[in-house]
Amino acid sequence: FRREARILAQLDHPHVVPVYDSGEVNGCLYYVMKLVPGGSLAQQMLAVRTSARRAADLVRKVALGVQHVHEKGVLHRD
Repeated sequence: FRREARILAQLDHPHVVPVYDSGEVNGCLYYVMKLVPGGSLAQQMLAVRTSARRAADLVRKVALGVQHVHEKGVLHRD
């Protein structure tokens, strides 16, 4: 977690939410990330389900972000 948090804090990509800080409180690990307007990814998926073009664009953006993170050595497990 800590190793990944350090790597994520150094990333700069338009399709990766920036991580500002991380830590531990009472045994619980946390990230501090930029607040991104527009709801969750699940909500975005519902919003594009009636448009193949919009759905494909959303998938493309997620794939580009995941590719960037993987290239930096982080495997997102959520």
